[in-house]
Amino acid sequence: MMKNDRLPELDGIRGIAVLMVILYHYFYRFGTDGFYPYPAINFFPFSHGFLGVHLFFLVSGFVIAMTLTHSKTPKEFFVKRFCRLWFPMIVCSLLTFLTLSTVESSFTEARRTSALGFIPSLTFTDPSIWKWLSPNINYIDGAYWSLFVEARFYFWVALTYFSLKGRIFVLSFVCLSAFIWLSYAAFKFSGMKTAAFYVNFIFAAWYIPLFSAGLLFYELHSGRLKSWTIPAILFFFLASILSQNDLVSAITLTSFFVLFFAFIYKREWLGFLKNPALTCIGLISYSAYLLHQNIGVSIISVLPRDLEKIYLYASALLVACTVLAGAYCIYFYVERKSSHISKFLLSL
Repeated sequence: MMKNDRLPELDGIRGIAVLMVILYHYFYRFGTDGFYPYPAINFFPFSHGFLGVHLFFLVSGFVIAMTLTHSKTPKEFFVKRFCRLWFPMIVCSLLTFLTLSTVESSFTEARRTSALGFIPSLTFTDPSIWKWLSPNINYIDGAYWSLFVEARFYFWVALTYFSLKGRIFVLSFVCLSAFIWLSYAAFKFSGMKTAAFYVNFIFAAWYIPLFSAGLLFYELHSGRLKSWTIPAILFFFLASILSQNDLVSAITLTSFFVLFFAFIYKREWLGFLKNPALTCIGLISYSAYLLHQNIGVSIISVLPRDLEKIYLYASALLVACTVLAGAYCIYFYVERKSSHISKFLLSL
């Protein structure tokens, strides 16, 4: 997507998503493991910041639908996606690996992995695929799991789009997504765990309602309202809600869908999303997501535990700001430059 095509509200939503995830990882996720030098914060948004990833998936469905309309061939789509994702991943995974290898703490000892971890990390695949190389193979950073989810969505949505280019694409993908999710749910709740596993592993069935809803929100944004569009969004909304384990998660997901409806129909209500600081964080959100977890918590885990809690919490926030500054550098010097590489590859 070209810079002049950017929607500032979407960057603001990305900013909210990545901040939720950072707060979750820095103040709640590892509290029971004793990796923080301070007590975990056991209330919203810290306790449910993992739902920021769900918000990313909604945004991704919207943005990929937009990207497909600007891609003339499958090669163009996949080359642009690959370059956009892969080069920041190289830098961030290397920095993470070096941090885990040099910082000594209970956290780094628990999270440290071998160089084989670069294989699933750089191929955006699940570590289980590579267990034949080593039974302990894992991502360089556990947060990378969501890239495997994204990669599966890219594959299936692009396959559908370029096979059925035109109006029928949206309806076809919506029907495919609904069928996949219903099949997965039927297998899971009937006790057919193996079938449910493979449907989810191949199609990312657990999260496909979010991507599909994002795609439909792009249709609304583009003025292509059909009689079935809103009912389809509501179906995927219900599918997403049914996948949650508690009321707070369901309410949070509901707020995400309300936010997108407001973005489509009442954008004047969302001026706060265009806040320069928030849109800047949204702009660098991919690099920040790759960089934040293991590097940030490694630093937090070695903070002096005899400091007063207020100073420890402030130090953790300072770590978050430092990680965001690093993410900005990676965005500016790596992520933004990747478009030149994709143009070169497409010219070959």
